[in-house]
Amino acid sequence: MKKTLGVLALLLLVACDRGTGDRGKVYLPQFSLPYGQSKVLIYSYPDLEYLGEVESGTLGMHARMRPGSDELWVSCEGSREIYVIDTESDALRKRIPLGLAAQGGAFTPDGSIFVVAHGAQIAKRKGSDQASIVDAALQEILVTLDVGENPLDVAISPDGREAYVANNDGHTITRIDIVERVVVDTMETGPGPYSLTVDPIKNVLLAACRGVDESSPGMVYWHQLPSLKWISKYHSEMHPVQAFLNSEESLLVESATEAGGQIQVFADLDADPELLMQFNEKPSLGQLSPSGRWLLITLGADELVCIDMESKQICERRSLPDGSRGFFVMDLELD
Repeated sequence: MKKTLGVLALLLLVACDRGTGDRGKVYLPQFSLPYGQSKVLIYSYPDLEYLGEVESGTLGMHARMRPGSDELWVSCEGSREIYVIDTESDALRKRIPLGLAAQGGAFTPDGSIFVVAHGAQIAKRKGSDQASIVDAALQEILVTLDVGENPLDVAISPDGREAYVANNDGHTITRIDIVERVVVDTMETGPGPYSLTVDPIKNVLLAACRGVDESSPGMVYWHQLPSLKWISKYHSEMHPVQAFLNSEESLLVESATEAGGQIQVFADLDADPELLMQFNEKPSLGQLSPSGRWLLITLGADELVCIDMESKQICERRSLPDGSRGFFVMDLELD
């Protein structure tokens, strides 16, 4: 009887997954303070089974999968380099020295180019108001360009010809021509742009702006591409962290000043958002699975959660190792 139930449970799991292929691995760069030692934690999703970890450079905060490859690129602010991890073996493949603090970055759709921001969130003295265009195959910097003050995140246009850099302290977005390797323009946006998301259907750029400081609420700006002219904005009562695209909707993750946060849903640019979910801990950056079924995100310093977007409920949650001892996660990536 027990064997029969086990087989039925396995068949049910396969049936739920069939048609989506929406299972994989989630990579979380985890760093500590004050010394910045880092590692990349690896879990399966949606069940959040712990699979292992890989060492990375100091203050490793952001991770991105290179399209069409088995490479995970981890940006390290402290050691000023990129760690390239083989996602087949989950082992370090190469270290790419940048000479500048590495923050958020993004690949062109074909995976040939990586654009990385050189701002700083922790070790301010190591930041630089620049961004680099990196040849992903050669793993070499092609050019480093001056952008706005303290760049933290990068988004790429759907055709892969332009990059957009969020300049957190400058309250601006810099537009870069990747092909010509030049800065086209720098435009004003909301206070403290923290993360950028491109909507290829509406052809707009969403800028989640945290605010000038922790006591000042932020905003979300919608910018028309490629001009970056803003077409809509939303005044938040919290600090916008990140916007996701899920079918025809936009999801906005916000963190509160003291503790907690929430996810809101925008069905239209001009419509008021609807509350989807509230948290007791501050949410950080996260990712939607390919089909949009699962949202993986961290809460506070020590918890990873998987949210079922169909039931609108947390289906799995795991405590991260060392979270209570001053280890943090700011970003994650799915494979």
